[in-house]
Amino acid sequence: MKEHSHKDIAASDWKSKFEDLHPADIAELLAEEKETERIIALLHEVPHDKVMRVLVEFDPDEMTALVKTLSSDEKFFQSILEHASHIDDAVDVLNSLPPAQRSGIIAGIQNTEKASDILELIHYPEDSAGGLMSKEFVQVQEKWIALRCVKEMRRQAESVTRIDAVFVVDEDEKLKGILSLKKMLIATSQTRIELLYNREVRYVTANDQADEVVNHMRKYDLMSLPVVDDIGRLVGVVTMDDALDFVVDEAEKDYQLASGISKDVESKDSLWTLTKARFPWLAIGLVGGGVSSRVVGSFGMEMDRSIEIMAFMPLIAAMAGNVGVQSAAIIVQGLSVTGGHIDTKRSELLTKELLLALVNGAACAGLLFGFMLLLENTLAFALSVSVSLVVVIVFAAIFGTVIPLTLHRLNVNPAVATGPFITTLNDIFGLAIYFWISQMILSW
Repeated sequence: MKEHSHKDIAASDWKSKFEDLHPADIAELLAEEKETERIIALLHEVPHDKVMRVLVEFDPDEMTALVKTLSSDEKFFQSILEHASHIDDAVDVLNSLPPAQRSGIIAGIQNTEKASDILELIHYPEDSAGGLMSKEFVQVQEKWIALRCVKEMRRQAESVTRIDAVFVVDEDEKLKGILSLKKMLIATSQTRIELLYNREVRYVTANDQADEVVNHMRKYDLMSLPVVDDIGRLVGVVTMDDALDFVVDEAEKDYQLASGISKDVESKDSLWTLTKARFPWLAIGLVGGGVSSRVVGSFGMEMDRSIEIMAFMPLIAAMAGNVGVQSAAIIVQGLSVTGGHIDTKRSELLTKELLLALVNGAACAGLLFGFMLLLENTLAFALSVSVSLVVVIVFAAIFGTVIPLTLHRLNVNPAVATGPFITTLNDIFGLAIYFWISQMILSW
């Protein structure tokens, strides 16, 4: 049987397929198309309430390219904005356009309520609670009776994709609590909501940092978290899927920083883009290597005395780098998980890492000392390498702990401390310590 490619299928034939597919699956299908014009044609066949959700599933660079092409047809673009089921997705898409064009498109939206919601969200920074929150939520007033509450919930639910919680507000729309659906079901029709809702509600303000929001949701196992303005009015809600997207994005950024890549790039990016992202860290490694060579050269006389010293240079450098990266990774992870607030005091963290380094260093040095004696190395040489290993591991642990904490205090992403930065620094000091201790012990 002859197989048909996507190009053999007319764009109109996709319409019925798209109606039943999840936006993520639609984006996956469209991503297989190589021509932008083809993807744009297929996007016109996607139900308008899904287009924005499909676009945000694309890689940011691909999404930007698609949005720029789509927005050239302002009428169509405004139509999919008006029908967007998720305002926060619409804002993410609009943010990829220049401010002037963005303002013109929003001004042309016929649905003034939706345009107002978009304008409200678009002014919040992406790394804030306001930047994460959605405007799709259900709220009721505490003075209502259960019967009216049910009617209002039904009305509001028509424009909400998913309901994780029902929020209770007062007449000024200030958040008061959360309403249990179970209590609503068993309550009589005339029961006032103020007698039913839970007044213990956790919330964040729109200007709170996104990592604090995510940490709050993780700590208290929340599926959704209400967002209020400076005077306590309910303005939005952060859902678990929004929080998860933020965590994934931040993890990718931190992984690239730790790997020595300074920008958000992918393998399909241009050669120039990839070069700009990687070269700065390679340059740091090059400078560090040059300094390391100078360290080795300064101990040239000692190396002439024992060529065996050179054989253990890779081991010392590798152990220093490994321990430093391990310590830094624990600190960076702790800062990330707790939203930048590690409960343990910095002095206690350093003490703990020092003790751990001493234990691990002593264990590794003991194994190395016995191994070197089995290979019939002299006692003095085995002792010099083993002692050097312990000292190097301790210093590497100090660097790996202090540098991320210092960078965090200076409001610099501590992820930059791992990878090439810590490894290069430990190579320099590790080799210097190794040669100095070896020179001191072997000269006895």
